[in-house]
Amino acid sequence: MKYIFSLIFFFITTLSLSQGQCGFNDVKMMGFYGRQKKSINVSNRTEVHTIPVVFHVIHLGEDVGVGTNISDEQILDGLRILNEDFRKIQGTWGDGDGVDVEIEFCLSQRDPNNNPTSGINRVNGNQWPSYVDEGIRVNPLNSGEPEINIKSATSWDRSSYMNVWIVSEIHDSNVSPQGFATLPTNSITDGIIILHNVIGSFGNVQSFHNMSRTLTHEVGHYLGLFHTFGMYQTCDNALSESDCQTQGDMVCDTPPTTPNLQCDDWCPGAQYENYMDYSLQSCKNMFTQGQKDRMRGVNGILNPFRISLLDSEGCVPVEGFNLSLKLPQVVNECGTEPFKPQIEVKNLGTIPVYEFSVTCTIENTPYEVVKDCVLTNPLLPQNSVFIDFDYSSLGYGNYVINFNLTTEDIYSGDNFVTYEFNHQPSQEMTLIINTDFFGNETSWELIDQNTQEIIWSQDGYPIGMEFPSVEITCIQNGCYDFVIYDLAGDGMQFGGDFTLLDASGNTLAYGEGDWGSVLTFPFCVENQTSENCEDLNNNGICDFDEEIVNYIEEPINQSDEIKQIIKIRTFDISGRILSESENYQPGIYILMIEYEDGSYDSQKIFRWD
Repeated sequence: MKYIFSLIFFFITTLSLSQGQCGFNDVKMMGFYGRQKKSINVSNRTEVHTIPVVFHVIHLGEDVGVGTNISDEQILDGLRILNEDFRKIQGTWGDGDGVDVEIEFCLSQRDPNNNPTSGINRVNGNQWPSYVDEGIRVNPLNSGEPEINIKSATSWDRSSYMNVWIVSEIHDSNVSPQGFATLPTNSITDGIIILHNVIGSFGNVQSFHNMSRTLTHEVGHYLGLFHTFGMYQTCDNALSESDCQTQGDMVCDTPPTTPNLQCDDWCPGAQYENYMDYSLQSCKNMFTQGQKDRMRGVNGILNPFRISLLDSEGCVPVEGFNLSLKLPQVVNECGTEPFKPQIEVKNLGTIPVYEFSVTCTIENTPYEVVKDCVLTNPLLPQNSVFIDFDYSSLGYGNYVINFNLTTEDIYSGDNFVTYEFNHQPSQEMTLIINTDFFGNETSWELIDQNTQEIIWSQDGYPIGMEFPSVEITCIQNGCYDFVIYDLAGDGMQFGGDFTLLDASGNTLAYGEGDWGSVLTFPFCVENQTSENCEDLNNNGICDFDEEIVNYIEEPINQSDEIKQIIKIRTFDISGRILSESENYQPGIYILMIEYEDGSYDSQKIFRWD
């Protein structure tokens, strides 16, 4: 792939650079090479600059925290690592041989319309058909949805925010390239693109990118840095560099080199520890003083197309009282019908909050629960609290759940959330893996045969793992392929084995010894019967979860007579009816008492050891 750019003084068209077989290697430059010689102001060296960031998560319709719709926590972890790398924070991965760049990044707290925001903008990418199948396209010669279509619809004011798009794929690949970034430019495409599985250190992240170095690399480009190897393809070319200010990466304290792909120098003296090289994440830990000067100078943050970021109020909270609903979800014990809606309430304002009310309804059902929250300790700005609603007795099916926040807000646009929930029969799966000595060669996936979606996977096992790894998940009814791989092609010939079990303990997959490079085990999960909770007043709420249960078909004559109990049922907190012969573990249980006159009562009981 090739871009041809005509770069004439300040009139600079978009220049995209990428990480992981970076697009910059294929860029063909003409004319001005993007360097403006100007001395750096002394005061600029000591001032710490802060840049507001907005993350646009272009997902494929999954729930938050699933697949391409990665969690807030994973994104925030990536932002944490970015700051540690740029500020060279002691005791972190970024505390290497380089310098503190004195540039840091904050998550935006107000949007371009001055409304409170979390700084994470989630957009369903299913509106772009090419994106669903092939991801985003930066190079016109590759496949995918053109970046200008997605960016023009989602970009925030480029003069006030560093826009970062987290995407499903780039050029029909979720492996490489891992990211793209623009040098300073006024184009609508300005900003950073990064794969969803290379940011942060946990969550849906590839094991060989779980130090989040891709984001650090791309932000370096965004602030005016080139690759340390420039355009050099051979060591002879690199070592013949005659002017470090106009050749290579235009930084004089980064030795000329070709791309380093491992933690060693391919050319003598190469600086493979540099974030702007292609070396492994484990050896990257530094920016040089020359790179710092460039990023803090007219080629970086003081560039005409970047300097306005320093005056942005994107990270200044909106003054006043503002609560926001976030992260709607449903809690359900695997293999059971009762489910519990849950919502996060976050204080995006500047005033502590002591009380509010949240209502949860399920469309076309009688389910309605109101939670009036009065807090002893206030909900402080930027803090969250999770609200659990009563378990629902509606059983399996497709539901639309609405959450509505009642409070005195300066902004009410985030006080209502709708969540679609497809509740289907499910059962627990258990995978027990005893890797052989070379556990790093083992990886596996569970693939939905219908959608070909990877719904469960793992890699990155350690070498010489002493104890078995036990993985547990819950899957819905359907047909799947369990696929296990060995990079060396010799299976587990040095003493390893694996076993996949269903909820009943049946073996779905097993292997040991030398089974080659890959094994595939197809299987189907059939319907399972499961007991629902009782709902004697048919209000869509499990009886055990209602504070007062006393359903009476006829008025009871008040008397001093003791009512005759005819039946007692015991439920666990998931709504499952327990038999008298079961061994009750320590925990909370609910007794449902039925009297001879047709009335009912419930009591919560606690069992301790």
